[in-house]
Amino acid sequence: MPSTFKFTPLYGAENDGPVCSILQIDSIHIMLDCGWDERLETDMLSPIKDYIPLLNAVLISHADFLHLGALPYVYSRWDCNVPIFINKDAFLLARFCMEDVMENRLLGEEDCIFGKDDISKVCECFRTVVYNQQERIMSETGDVVYINAREAGHMIGGSIWDIITETDHLVYSMNINPQPDNHLRGASSDVSGNISLLITDACEHMTEKSRYNSQLEKAKFGHFSYLITDTLRDKHGSVLIPVDSVGRCLEVILLLERVWKESNLENYKVLFLSSRSSQTVNYIQGIASNLNERILQQSAEAERKAFDLQFVTCVSIVENVLESQASKVVIATLPGLETSFAQTLLKKWCTRSENLLLFVCSPPPDTLGYRILNSPEESTFEFIVREKRGIDRRTDSESR
Repeated sequence: MPSTFKFTPLYGAENDGPVCSILQIDSIHIMLDCGWDERLETDMLSPIKDYIPLLNAVLISHADFLHLGALPYVYSRWDCNVPIFINKDAFLLARFCMEDVMENRLLGEEDCIFGKDDISKVCECFRTVVYNQQERIMSETGDVVYINAREAGHMIGGSIWDIITETDHLVYSMNINPQPDNHLRGASSDVSGNISLLITDACEHMTEKSRYNSQLEKAKFGHFSYLITDTLRDKHGSVLIPVDSVGRCLEVILLLERVWKESNLENYKVLFLSSRSSQTVNYIQGIASNLNERILQQSAEAERKAFDLQFVTCVSIVENVLESQASKVVIATLPGLETSFAQTLLKKWCTRSENLLLFVCSPPPDTLGYRILNSPEESTFEFIVREKRGIDRRTDSESR
């Protein structure tokens, strides 16, 4: 008998922001991603609550906050305990991502809406899988589906999920990169049989790929390189690049390594500012299963590990960036420029016209970064600045 299935997007279906949806197959309920953005507004998550008692599993496509950021809040506040399936290479990156967003929030507030214990609870529920490893999800009534992760590109450990019943093949394919980039292979196209339902995003796939794609990429890199060298050398300014914690920031790092090498920028610093920057890069050096053949071959020829960075320096304290007034490039979390390392630098640097704010990805909707990027005619922006203030605990006599 054919399965019955129903797909319900909870949020994220109409923009480039966080995503979360429910897939019901007979009596089985699967949450597809559970994202949030750096504003940490709980109203966004309210559609999830009614589904918590029904859930049998969660599938995570990518280890960034837009795809898994709500997990610490959902699992701690609503007592969720179902298994979370994630690629094994994305497991630690997911933890680094959640911790970095928490640390970013604590830059301006005494507390974050989720803490280390909440993150640990989520990590205890992770069920790691390798690509093409089949797992089973069963409901209390005995209905069964089989899941299988395939390579998605886009981020380390990114997954396309095949969800298979006796009669149907469903595919959850979110934010894939069909073509290889500087550090990742392209998405897997290894699909057997007919697909009953394809769940995907269309934001990046509505235009025809040019046959001159390589020339286009060269032109984009040339413009990227020009903006940086012009700011550093000619304008004597600094460049702020807001990025995510563990995902596409890695591609940006490799691009900057290339810019520094080809443009002879050794006299300028380029910094990766994140609370987990060193851990992220060190972890990537130890895995090769997601990296493309080109970067592995180049590393072997140079007798260096992949992501053994020559020019980019990892830092985790914003004061280490600000201690020098010299021109520099800083890749800093988070892309929305809300309470974060990136916002701290923006406040320090935005008054000088020689400095450059360079976006390399779309910030989440309704964030400061999104407003700046999508309002080029505006020259001023209002935004909330959160700062922790010390409390003077002296007595009156001590004060006098």
